[in-house]
Amino acid sequence: MKGIGIIPVKHLNYAKSRLSSILNINDRIKLCLLMLTDVLNALTSSRLSNIIVISPDNRVLNLAKSFGVDTVNIDLGLNESISYIKDIIDDFDLSIVTPLDIPLIEPIDINKIIDLSLNYNVIISPSHDMRGTNILCRKPPNSMETFFGDLSFKKHLDEATRRGLKIKIYVSPRVSIDIDSNEDLNAALKYCREHGISKQFISLFNSK
Repeated sequence: MKGIGIIPVKHLNYAKSRLSSILNINDRIKLCLLMLTDVLNALTSSRLSNIIVISPDNRVLNLAKSFGVDTVNIDLGLNESISYIKDIIDDFDLSIVTPLDIPLIEPIDINKIIDLSLNYNVIISPSHDMRGTNILCRKPPNSMETFFGDLSFKKHLDEATRRGLKIKIYVSPRVSIDIDSNEDLNAALKYCREHGISKQFISLFNSK
């Protein structure tokens, strides 16, 4: 099964504004790059055949290149970015879209989803509040549009259902924690402490 991972990342100067009460802009940028490192560590250690990072931010692109993955430099919204590379990903059997803010993800999560894709066209991993989408797997890779943003979990479910695609929900405590707020950050740090997990994003807080 030939799969491609897709990580769309907006310009970091505008990232994680909901954390501005506890982190200044420089620390928010550092956090994003550390979380992206965690996500890239997981994806590059999985059974994905290729990975592509889409972003207008050179800091993001340079980090991605250090992992040896493909990059696209373009300034579009998340869904528009994914649509922009539709011809590239069409050569693969499946595509897996992940955001940069799920640093607890492990290679086993991606590999389980690849295994599930043998029997399902769409695999969705929801955020902890069941509103967002933290992983979207599509087989074939362009089998449906993406709707990342508010209420994306329901929108992806509705779109997959409308197209008659076979759907599987993948629930993982690691993948469900996306760091957008102070509460999310505390939940992620607590999970790492309780499970003895070492992740790159933690280093930002160890140094304070």
